[in-house]
Amino acid sequence: MSNSIEKRRARWLRNKRAARERDRPTPEAIDPDFEAAVFEERDARASINHRAARLFRQGFSLITDPNAKAIKFAADVWAAETLINAQWGSGSATPTSIKNLLKEWNKTYGYTDESLRKVIYKARKRVKILESRGQYEEDPPYWLPFG
Repeated sequence: MSNSIEKRRARWLRNKRAARERDRPTPEAIDPDFEAAVFEERDARASINHRAARLFRQGFSLITDPNAKAIKFAADVWAAETLINAQWGSGSATPTSIKNLLKEWNKTYGYTDESLRKVIYKARKRVKILESRGQYEEDPPYWLPFG
């Protein structure tokens, strides 16, 4: 009796895997000009004056080191998220997919695999803040929206 149950379960698992494989979307090719524009924008975003990029409200201070590692890391996270969303569709970038792309680029900034995903969560919040506001209400945002 248990042998037939195991066979049915194995068949069900094979069918389920095959269905997931069929339903998985195929990535779209990224235009090389778009990719170059993203990397150019990433470099511009990473080079903002890190002394001016302190957000005093909400306790967000982006600078804890003199090399502005947090801003450069946030710019790399932004670039990875933008390219993943362009390839797989809007909203498809996850911290794990961003982590894998950063590892592919060798841009882990000394973080381990375990801590990289956690730091990506923080960097994505910083990106939203940098794109939405400046230091004061009347100031333009530090990073203008891309596009």
